[in-house]
Amino acid sequence: MAQRVKFTKDYTYRIDGQRQVAYIGGKEYRIPEAHYEAAKAAGVVEDMADAPAKAENKAKA
Repeated sequence: MAQRVKFTKDYTYRIDGQRQVAYIGGKEYRIPEAHYEAAKAAGVVEDMADAPAKAENKAKA
């Protein structure tokens, strides 16, 4: 299952010796579980599922 996360720093997930995926710090992504587990172990992600939802306060007249 894909995870929605925000990277706190730039991070490169290495798939194998030749392929890799780069994530930019400060941006939000939906990433595969394997990428999430590796980034979480490296301490470079903020799990968005645990973050409070942004409230939109719009006053209606």
